[in-house]
Amino acid sequence: MSTYPVIFDVSLPTRHDRLQLLVRLLISIVLGIIGISLGWLLLVAYFALPAAAAIAIGTYGVEHYFARTAPAIARVVRWLLSFEAYMSFLTDRFPTGEESLVRYRVTPAGAPTPADALWRLLASLPEALILAILGWVAGIVWLISLVFVLVTEAVPAGLLGFQRGLLRWQARLLAYHASVVDVAPPYALDTGPEPPATHA
Repeated sequence: MSTYPVIFDVSLPTRHDRLQLLVRLLISIVLGIIGISLGWLLLVAYFALPAAAAIAIGTYGVEHYFARTAPAIARVVRWLLSFEAYMSFLTDRFPTGEESLVRYRVTPAGAPTPADALWRLLASLPEALILAILGWVAGIVWLISLVFVLVTEAVPAGLLGFQRGLLRWQARLLAYHASVVDVAPPYALDTGPEPPATHA
């Protein structure tokens, strides 16, 4: 059971629709034509989130940042994670902004300063490099998943678990980069489902 203050999970489909496979291929082709990839989107988020956090915290203060700016950032990050989950076969529905596809919850903690927010760019560089290497592996897993969907309309649980673990790690790192949590994420590819939400 994870104690990290970021919850990320996806309800995995039991069957995949081959039509959605075609949609994924078309999206990949269009993004490739205009020169955008999932890695590029994550790289932009990697640099943009600390900069946005530093500016907002420096301008309005931490309380305002946690109350107003951080929730808006979380909505954007949730959509990016939902899009990546869709492209990685973790869900079979294109993200439209609804929260039902991806469970992404962040418990804000800490009192970041603008300097803290920018320092995270360097502090998390080793983790980002590991995630970049795992991203290449994820590309191979994507191709294997594509073949499985084409032939059997199902992706083996191990492949989906790897993609979920990688996406969970990215979700934690993005929350850290947005200065919403004060502890760097663990170096862990946590592939299992998150525990169910508990209510006080």
